[in-house]
Amino acid sequence: MVMNTFETITHSAQETQELGKRISRSLKKGSIVALFGELGAGKTTIIQGIGWGLGLPQKTYINSPSFVLLKQYAGKFPIYHFDLYRLKDFEELKEIGYPDFFHNSGVVLIEWAERIEKYLEKCIRIEMKYLNLEKREIKVFH
Repeated sequence: MVMNTFETITHSAQETQELGKRISRSLKKGSIVALFGELGAGKTTIIQGIGWGLGLPQKTYINSPSFVLLKQYAGKFPIYHFDLYRLKDFEELKEIGYPDFFHNSGVVLIEWAERIEKYLEKCIRIEMKYLNLEKREIKVFH
């Protein structure tokens, strides 16, 4: 399998969101996007752009579902936004029925994907690194 890699540095939240919109063009039903990076790396910001690119109105407030693990949105097709920062263990994810979301007709976006990396099969991997208040280094593996 050949993996395409794309690397860039964004210089503002808006540029990170625009990159998310561009990434959304390659997504289809069943796509899984796994986001990796420390706190403040811009994972939620790029997800905002992906959501908007998938048909959510820009006025839609997309924030991290840290305290509930999952938020759902209705775009061009269903969007399942997971934030696994507070995930205790994989059993907790199984309790909410993750396979129903991961193998369906929507797009799955996972913040803190490193917490379940060994369970992820085919996915788009996005690694993000905080460089300074505005700049982010972003690597996309497709």
